[in-house]
Amino acid sequence: MRKVLEDLYFGEIQLNISNYDENPHWKKSAQIADENEEILLRLLDGKEKSCFLT
Repeated sequence: MRKVLEDLYFGEIQLNISNYDENPHWKKSAQIADENEEILLRLLDGKEKSCFLT
């Protein structure tokens, strides 16, 4: 399991995201996550923002 996670993290495994594009629930969830990330990044600064981005 650890090897799979490492491979995924380092880009050695790429998910086929085209299946997700067809799912309206996935699209909505991804949109909400993106919007929330943008809001959070605007609120954070300095060390907190750096920690979030790493």
